[in-house]
Amino acid sequence: LRTVPPRPEGFVANAKEDSIMTAASGSLPVATDVIEPGQRVFERSCASCHAWNGDGLQQQTAALKGLRTIYDPSAANLLQVILHGTEPSTLPGRSAPMPPFASLSDGEIADLVNFIRSYVGSSGNQIVAKDVADARQYKH
Repeated sequence: LRTVPPRPEGFVANAKEDSIMTAASGSLPVATDVIEPGQRVFERSCASCHAWNGDGLQQQTAALKGLRTIYDPSAANLLQVILHGTEPSTLPGRSAPMPPFASLSDGEIADLVNFIRSYVGSSGNQIVAKDVADARQYKH
């Protein structure tokens, strides 16, 4: 992967390739030909566990669709999960924790939250970098 150059900002996807990938692999459907910054962050940091379709790859608890945390209009818990991760659980089928992603910039996290929420149909307010900066100050 290190030899593959990154896609430039404003990259226009090939709609034919995207439809083939979506149908063949269950990848994220592309609603527009321009890849959003939040989609880039999701691709780089989240899709390997959560899958492009949000169903979760390693275990069902990695599924995003239907999660109250994502549908919360304030996104307060979602921000905390992204910033601080989750603890391992002793419940059957729920052993893998989510690592923290606090190393992402405030803007990247805001873009990520907005992308995830729009993808699953959440009607919450758009998150901005200042919201993430404020959330960094508060830890459960």
